[in-house]
Amino acid sequence: MEPCFLVLTIDFLLAVPTIDAVLPLITLTLAAYALLHYPIRLLALITGSMAALFILVYTWFVRPLLLNELLSLVIVLVWTTLVAIYANVSIDRLARGAFLSARNAIDGETAAEEQGKRMVSSFSHYLSIPED
Repeated sequence: MEPCFLVLTIDFLLAVPTIDAVLPLITLTLAAYALLHYPIRLLALITGSMAALFILVYTWFVRPLLLNELLSLVIVLVWTTLVAIYANVSIDRLARGAFLSARNAIDGETAAEEQGKRMVSSFSHYLSIPED
């Protein structure tokens, strides 16, 4: 999935030479989903607002976007958001899996200690050496 995203981004940046200012927005979107632990809807609202603000500022202060440039920009930003959501969900699943694995390991170790204590206490009078 990521090589396709990379090719699409490079193609987008080469096709529209003056719109390379969108790269920080792409990086910021990916970083927001990877590093911030907010609900996905809130992150989508924040990054969508940043994208809309970027399009408005670019159109007002740099130059108006043609329809194909606007559509390609929207496609790149939507694709960036989808990749970022996938990364966010994957990070959450990996973190939860690591937590559950660690918890199960601790539970197993505790159960083994308890079983060892029970075995020692139940067999202790059989193995005791009589004192003379």
